[in-house]
Amino acid sequence: MTWSLFYRFDNGVPTDFHELRQFGSSLWSANGKVITMGQSMVAEFPSPQAAKDALVQRGKEIEAQGYKRVREGIHDPARIDFPLLTTEIRKGARRAFQANQTASTLITAADLAASHRTRWPARLARSPRRALRRGAPPCGCLRQAQAPQPVRATAQARIR
Repeated sequence: MTWSLFYRFDNGVPTDFHELRQFGSSLWSANGKVITMGQSMVAEFPSPQAAKDALVQRGKEIEAQGYKRVREGIHDPARIDFPLLTTEIRKGARRAFQANQTASTLITAADLAASHRTRWPARLARSPRRALRRGAPPCGCLRQAQAPQPVRATAQARIR
């Protein structure tokens, strides 16, 4: 199978796509807006070489319409291209790691603690067990909001 992927960009962001795939003597084509399935069609040819020639010709026509070829390849279902697969996995892992780092810098511990204190009322802060039963975070930020009470003074007051 031979395939090609084309994008039309607007300010560096892909907006439209065209995809061509050759399966034996047939040519599959899809086009539409990015993040959609788009519309697809299949054309049959008398031979696999005729389908491959049609793929090359259709690719030139798509590029003439203002699309840019971003990927192309030859895929043999009986053979896996491990170097390409490894490269794709590494790229995906790097992007996920960078996104995680960006998200962690946006939410700091102080912001998280402040959101807990404003989200849970003071009466729940006085009773941590009740707060935990109602779904409050077990991070201790509710306990910090209440004034500390000396344990011995409370115990002596109960004895008298």
